Amino acid sequence: MNKKPIDKGSEINKFSSSFEKIFKLNKETVPNNKNDRGNMENIPLPDTGYAWVILCAGFINFVIAFGGFNAFGVFQTYYLQTIFKSVPAETVSWIGTVTISTTLVGSLGVVPMVRMFGFRNSALIASIVGAVGLVLCSFATKVWHLVIFQGIIYGFASAVSFNISVIMVTLWFEKQKGFAIGLMNSGGGIGALILVPIVTSTVNGIGIKWSFRILAIIFLISTGTGAMFFKVRFPFKPNKKILDFSLFRDPFTVLLLIAGFTMQIAYTIPLMYFPSSLVALGKPQTFASNFIMVYSAVSIIRRISAGKFLDILGPLNILVVCHAISAVATFALWYSVKNFGSYISFYVIYGFFGINFFSITPAMNAGHYPLSRIPQVNSLMFLVVGIATLVSVPIIGMVFQKYGHRESFQEIIAISGTCYVISFLALLTLRFYLRKKDPKYKSGPI
Repeated sequence: MNKKPIDKGSEINKFSSSFEKIFKLNKETVPNNKNDRGNMENIPLPDTGYAWVILCAGFINFVIAFGGFNAFGVFQTYYLQTIFKSVPAETVSWIGTVTISTTLVGSLGVVPMVRMFGFRNSALIASIVGAVGLVLCSFATKVWHLVIFQGIIYGFASAVSFNISVIMVTLWFEKQKGFAIGLMNSGGGIGALILVPIVTSTVNGIGIKWSFRILAIIFLISTGTGAMFFKVRFPFKPNKKILDFSLFRDPFTVLLLIAGFTMQIAYTIPLMYFPSSLVALGKPQTFASNFIMVYSAVSIIRRISAGKFLDILGPLNILVVCHAISAVATFALWYSVKNFGSYISFYVIYGFFGINFFSITPAMNAGHYPLSRIPQVNSLMFLVVGIATLVSVPIIGMVFQKYGHRESFQEIIAISGTCYVISFLALLTLRFYLRKKDPKYKSGPI
């Protein structure tokens, strides 16, 4: 099989490149090289002029879409501690489960949506739908209401918004693509730093209903404004085929999917339950919610600086090391010790080394598979990670309810650490397999 060499660059650049490949360029209207493109009057030059407008629009979308997604940790704490205090934890967990799953699996719906409505219209539709979902959340009185309004409606709108933002920026930048995507992606962490205090203060000050409505207004104005500036730089044609299940015959894909499935479980538990564990430690609920900003701040540093580590170590080596460190930190600092200092240390390490699976594996896929198969393998990865969330989060909630009695977090922390160990072993096995079976990976970064 012909394999495309890994394109060195930042973690975020590689993440965006994989999404860019989902869209098949129309070779009859798009030149084959950068110089030809620049000589065509109807195609704007990349990295200049309107490209920076696109970047600003994408950055705003990431601030709101991903920032709002991170801010839902505040709502999760509120659900467990206040509004659904008498409801079993495994039932409440369906809200976060469906939100995360839809945000992941919803990426598969971007291509057909863009084929039907185009980029700008699809982004505008997502902006309106997401805002409507948040407004409906303000009227919710049952868990299943929030599963539909927050989980499905808002989750899908966020998926469309940030995926289109990534694609638009990759179409408008070439030489400075890494910087542009890295800056845009950091908006997710910056958004959490902005929105978490807003959500926390509004929940405590005027109630959760108006907190949802204010977030809906922010989402509509911000993402809607960003969507208005979206336009393509040159003609292209979306690829109809999204999934290719024949990929299961490749050990590379199978091992990577095992790692992704278990890593998503491990990664999700601190994301959803760490603020509540601080409350159990004796910290005020407001403090616990605001502590999400620590993770967000550290993750910003990680996203901006990740490129240098990729150049030196390679994407697979990065994942192996980060998963090993995350496993050790989970057991040593969150599971074994119950004091605020160890919890801070864990959360900082988790923020820097707890790399989410789908932000770096597209770089590996681009280096292993030919260009024509990249969209299918990435879509399959997203699907499996989404299924992992859909299946595991209710089970984790049940464990927290039945064995932790909504007070002890030891059981679910152990699940998180164990899943990190399994993902580490799967990635290590993949590394040995590639070194032994594939001449391309005999030496150098992998």
